[in-house]
Amino acid sequence: MAILTALGFGPETLLLSEPKMFMNGRFLASLLVELEDELESTGAQRALFQIGLLFGLRDAYRMTAMENTEPSQSVARSTLLALQFSQGGSAAASGTFQMQGTWPDKYEASARLLKLGPDTAPSCAMSAGYTSGWLSGTLDTDVLVIEETCTACGDTACTFTAHEVATVAATRSEAELRLVPELSY
Repeated sequence: MAILTALGFGPETLLLSEPKMFMNGRFLASLLVELEDELESTGAQRALFQIGLLFGLRDAYRMTAMENTEPSQSVARSTLLALQFSQGGSAAASGTFQMQGTWPDKYEASARLLKLGPDTAPSCAMSAGYTSGWLSGTLDTDVLVIEETCTACGDTACTFTAHEVATVAATRSEAELRLVPELSY
């Protein structure tokens, strides 16, 4: 949150409350360019991940709150980021949770290609953050999503793997874990 606060984005700002942000390609592309200019690539990726994480946690909370409300009560709008999971999750030998999936709509990769061109590394940080937050909130455990392939890099799909934060360090490289120390679930 420190990165976002330094940029003037608090929890109540429009940026952190507008659910259509993920689907508006022009807005998302402009945001990507602005953050890249302001924070350079690594800082921009961290800020986007944190934005996505907050959206995902909020939507998980709203979803679980819906389960406890009367059908006639209205529920706040949610982000409509499509997630497509592979069949079930898996448990590694150590008993840790792991799940694979894709973002079939590829909004973030398309926005990146529109304004910044191709990338050399997976670049859907906001989508990874959202999925991390949503899974963390719905599974009641801290989950980190790492993008494996990205259409912004020329891959055919934007795919990810979700891991429990407590055990992910044992299976991933330092470069892949650059966000872990800064996460606040």
